[in-house]
Amino acid sequence: MASGYIIGEHFQKLLARRLRGCANGSIMKTIIRAQGMDLTPALKQHAEQKLEQAIAKLVAGEAVRLTVELRLSSNARDNVDKECHVTCSMPSMKPVNITEVSDDMYKAIDLAEDRLVRQVKRLRGRSGDLQRRAERPQPAS
Repeated sequence: MASGYIIGEHFQKLLARRLRGCANGSIMKTIIRAQGMDLTPALKQHAEQKLEQAIAKLVAGEAVRLTVELRLSSNARDNVDKECHVTCSMPSMKPVNITEVSDDMYKAIDLAEDRLVRQVKRLRGRSGDLQRRAERPQPAS
């Protein structure tokens, strides 16, 4: 590695699995949990692909932590709904929390992805506006 330390091959593989580097230079850590249900490999892969790809397109060169919680929730009519709660944390902005409920878990993940993209774009636009306002020269009084 660039720091001059010799790291064992096993540790390098472990680190590469834990922190995935994206094509745009950002580092993404994704944690997927299931509560009250089994987390199937297909469901885990769907959540990883949808959410990681959506965020990787928006952030460049930043560290991102995605926490996805998939759970069963019951509503007042005793119907069991599937809930997807996503938390996206980046150093440059406050955490984004999204919760989507649907009758299908894959549909809940897709809805959460759409809302997450909108929220991150909105917050990144706001932070860009604040930076541009700060850089703007003040009129002389």
